[in-house]
This record gives sequence, structure tokens and C-alpha cells, in this order.
Amino acid sequence: CMGCHKTISEYEGEEDLAQGYTKAFYTAEIKKLYAAAGWDEQQFKYTGKPQGVQWVRIHKLPDFTYFNHSQHVKVAGLDCQQCHGEVPKMEVMRQHAPLTMGWCIECHRTQKVSTECAKCHY
Repeated sequence: CMGCHKTISEYEGEEDLAQGYTKAFYTAEIKKLYAAAGWDEQQFKYTGKPQGVQWVRIHKLPDFTYFNHSQHVKVAGLDCQQCHGEVPKMEVMRQHAPLTMGWCIECHRTQKVSTECAKCHY
């Protein structure tokens, strides 16, 4: 991150005021990267004390639902974009698909995969 962000400490790009994405908003996001990497922007050096990024959960399934990414990615060969959308092109991360029971069942039917409920729900 700091390969670029040690020279890009303030956002200078376009704003999307209708969505609330101001230069101050984006600059604050850059500063989150500094904290996560353990970077001291005043001294231009690593502190040796990285902090985890405080993620905002975007995709949430009910507690009673079991979801196995590896079955979908490694076994079925699905691309991440099929469920999560074109994440690299999103200005701000958002949920692409509803991830509802009906949505999952429809995908399984389309792909001719088992819809046996006990495989996903305990």
C-alpha cells in the first residue's frame, strides 16, 4: 500500500457529492491504510505496530446458514464476480446479489446442482 500511498497522502481525484464521497472522505480512507500498515505519515516510516483494518461487513448470511466458499470456487469453478459482482470496478463496496434462499436455489437449479437443504443448513 505504502509504495503509492507514501506519496499519495491526500485524495485529489473526483468527488461524488451526491453520494457523500468527498475528498475528505477518501483522504480518511487513505489514513485507514496508514494505520493498518503501521505507517507514520509525519516521519515517513513504519512504526512496527500495524493495526488491522476495521472491515465493514457487506455480505451477511443468517447464523443458521452454512456457506463453503471452497465448494463454490474450487469444486464448482465459480468466479468471485458471480456472487460479489465486479468488485475492482466498485467505487465503494456494495452487495451485488441478494444472497437469499431463493437466489441460491435458482442458481443451483440453473447449474443443475443439488438443492438438498441439509447441505447448507444445520
